[in-house]
Amino acid sequence: MRAYLCLLLLATAMAAAQPSPLMQEYNRAWQLTGQLKPDEAIPILKGIIAKDKTFYRAYHGLVEAYAQKKELGQAREYFHSLITEDPNNALAYYGLAELEGAAQDYPEEVRNYRECLKRGLHLPVCYSISSLPFPLSAGSAALANEFQKLLPAVPGDPFLYLGLSEVLWSRGKRQEACSAGEEGLTKLNGTKQPEVRAAFLEMRLGCPDQSEAKLIHAKEAYEIKKGLGDWESEMHATNTLAVAYLSNGQFEDGLALLERLLDVLRQLGHRPGEAFGLVALSNLYRFHGDLDTAIVFGLKAKQVWDEIGESARSIGELYEIEKIYREQGRLKEAGSLLEDLAVLAARAGDRRLHAFVLTDQGYVYAELGDYFKAIQFERDSIAMFQSLGMPSQAGAGLGMLAIHYTSLGDYR
Repeated sequence: MRAYLCLLLLATAMAAAQPSPLMQEYNRAWQLTGQLKPDEAIPILKGIIAKDKTFYRAYHGLVEAYAQKKELGQAREYFHSLITEDPNNALAYYGLAELEGAAQDYPEEVRNYRECLKRGLHLPVCYSISSLPFPLSAGSAALANEFQKLLPAVPGDPFLYLGLSEVLWSRGKRQEACSAGEEGLTKLNGTKQPEVRAAFLEMRLGCPDQSEAKLIHAKEAYEIKKGLGDWESEMHATNTLAVAYLSNGQFEDGLALLERLLDVLRQLGHRPGEAFGLVALSNLYRFHGDLDTAIVFGLKAKQVWDEIGESARSIGELYEIEKIYREQGRLKEAGSLLEDLAVLAARAGDRRLHAFVLTDQGYVYAELGDYFKAIQFERDSIAMFQSLGMPSQAGAGLGMLAIHYTSLGDYR
């Protein structure tokens, strides 16, 4: 097994892979952004698009670089200029979708993904709706219906099944989504698009398959990403493979993979990648049951996010640490962190996170036996979820509110 792992190491892949010239340029831009040099990365990325406007990674890379500069407005202007030049440039809308996601304007993100799909029925990146937060919103069903109407009409087209699976995942219909994905895989025999196959394989990882089957899917997806020579995609595929090892009872193999990944990212000087590697290790230890070590790596990741000025990600990691405290039964420490998080979320204007923090504060006070405070926090969270158009979360809060009142002996 160790010999096999050695073949999977990211460093070896980076040295051995012979990516296309544009992929080499993209990897260089990705590294520069990771080294906090977005001004050097941006001209490279724009140059890639000028040479080949179908190179979707460059659009994604531009959003990352401009987000680092806190100048998303300039990225927006650039993507709109591409649309003016070519109104049928689907990937310009993909770039806008990624941009609006970074700006947390989720309705605009969804709208741009729809525009991307209208112009790019056979571009996998235009199908990225199952990961969007809109399933929590009141209009989620209508949005999914609109998206479904745009899917390819040819029954044998694998993209029809890719789209159906995404729509079904967004509606929370896991089994149906998995069936659509399985059907789509059967339509890919002889396909010349390995990334489409990788998309189906990664989707399968969320299905109720046996752990061994998931590991096989994760290995194949990893090999596809490695073969493309895309360092960023390989980084994410490495983490996915490590999780699959853990699910199959092979914690040590997953740990070795992630430790080597972190090593390579540090050698590249990629600071966000370093934080990503630390988060991945925290999650691996957490799901392995070693919560103390998970906290150690989580705090290290938070420190990196702080050092590079990524306050939103720092707050997000602190929130994960709070959850681990609750898993450990360290309620007072969790409560203290939640007080800090409420202030940080309010200061950042992140009302969605703030609503979840209020929910957790209600849970902690209920566990500590202070039901009056629990009720107040739960009421505040319900009101915020309602104002955000998140009825399922508000409904869950009403259920918790009823439990708190019952605990006080109030059954009305």
